Amino acid sequence: EYRPIARATTDPEIVPVGAFLLDAAPVTNAEFLVFVTAHPQWRRSRVAPIFADETYLRHWTGDLEPGPAAPLEAPVVQVSWFAARAY
Repeated sequence: EYRPIARATTDPEIVPVGAFLLDAAPVTNAEFLVFVTAHPQWRRSRVAPIFADETYLRHWTGDLEPGPAAPLEAPVVQVSWFAARAY
């Protein structure tokens, strides 16, 4: 169940949430690099604007270069919901 905290009413509705899978560890930059290498449409320079905004992988040095701001063993951040779902 989920209880939204930002509601227009003072009586927050409890929203049922279906079952879902959650990894035990976050996806790393290295793992996401493998994904964008295999699926070019999710590279920073190629992703459709409808699926990601200007912050998408902004801290990566390039399409296939995470660089010093995104260590390979660190969790990948600045991805869109659509990219995460495609992953």
